[in-house]
Amino acid sequence: MRVVVTPEALPADWTTDKPITGAAIQVRRSFGAPSRFEIAKIAARYFPLAEGYVEEVIDEGIYPKEDFPSAPFPKDKTIRRSETVVEFITPPNVQGMGTTGASPLQMNADPIQGVAIILPDQDMDLLMVHMRLPAKLRDLAGAILAGVENNLAAGGVD
Repeated sequence: MRVVVTPEALPADWTTDKPITGAAIQVRRSFGAPSRFEIAKIAARYFPLAEGYVEEVIDEGIYPKEDFPSAPFPKDKTIRRSETVVEFITPPNVQGMGTTGASPLQMNADPIQGVAIILPDQDMDLLMVHMRLPAKLRDLAGAILAGVENNLAAGGVD
């Protein structure tokens, strides 16, 4: 499931492999089994509690172990909120969690903020928010992330 909101309309033929260069917010839930490779790549970086899950995916042999680095992107700023919640900021013009395959946002002169939330009680589903807000709205990022995290804490992930 993916929801993308932008101030400009996306073209009718837009697909997730076409980058978004401007402001946008994406909320995406990846479901365990069908998205296991993407989830394992992110879990390896941020969620030690998912180590067994990551090893199982690596043992399938479809992708090499090197595709599952066990450290955050070096230039990202990360804030661990809990063992299942990690916020991140990818700086401008830098490759990081904000510009990975899980995000349609292309790097540019603005930072990308977001949160990754692993749901071990739900087959290792992954909930992610990526957002690049215009400078005058960037102060809203904390409130948006807090809203997502509070909703999750209240059981609102479906």
